Amino acid sequence: MKTTDYYKGKTVLVTGASGFIGSSLVKVLRQVDCTLMCCSRNAQNPETGHSTKAKIVDLQMDIRDPSIWDDVLQGVQCPYSRS
Repeated sequence: MKTTDYYKGKTVLVTGASGFIGSSLVKVLRQVDCTLMCCSRNAQNPETGHSTKAKIVDLQMDIRDPSIWDDVLQGVQCPYSRS
């Protein structure tokens, strides 16, 4: 079993998706059949691109704002904070 098999069918949130570590994680998860929520301060995140398997959701937000988290985390099974 491959490590990425764990993420199949799950919703994964990656904060700092346009940073060095976050973008590396996004590149791998793009190839997994999952919903990939990419959070960044940048309006356009070139690392997410198009995927053959993952459903990509780009989020532009300030993670320091506590009022956003209840909505953002709805349905997320795997949160990764790389910011």
